[in-house]
Amino acid sequence: MRQWRRGWFDWAQRMPGLTAAPIQRHNGSTWEAPMPNLSIKDVPEELAEALRQRAARNHRSLQGELMAIIHEAVHQEAVHGGSGAARAPTSPHAGWRTGTRTIEEIDAELRARHPEPVQGGPLAVDIIRADRDSR
Repeated sequence: MRQWRRGWFDWAQRMPGLTAAPIQRHNGSTWEAPMPNLSIKDVPEELAEALRQRAARNHRSLQGELMAIIHEAVHQEAVHGGSGAARAPTSPHAGWRTGTRTIEEIDAELRARHPEPVQGGPLAVDIIRADRDSR
């Protein structure tokens, strides 16, 4: 491929002061420089399936999950200053409080604490009706 046919994005990167900001066209549409594509070849099936399951757990597409993993890795590198030290992987929900109990364990604990349902209490509909009638 000839040097002059490498594309706008390559050309724009070599020009000082020129950014890859959207360009307004004469018909009102905009054009943005294409984002680079990454490709990983020969991914073991077990790893690919684990990534698919992780994406499903996080309610993302596989593409979105991979982007989140890359973003987290780059962010961690920037935060730690590229120390190169081995770090434990973090989840995309790093700042969120997470528990170690399953739903079944929480259910069992609540049933042990309150074995019988509350009987004889007012119904929600009666409370709302009384509130509405008091106005």
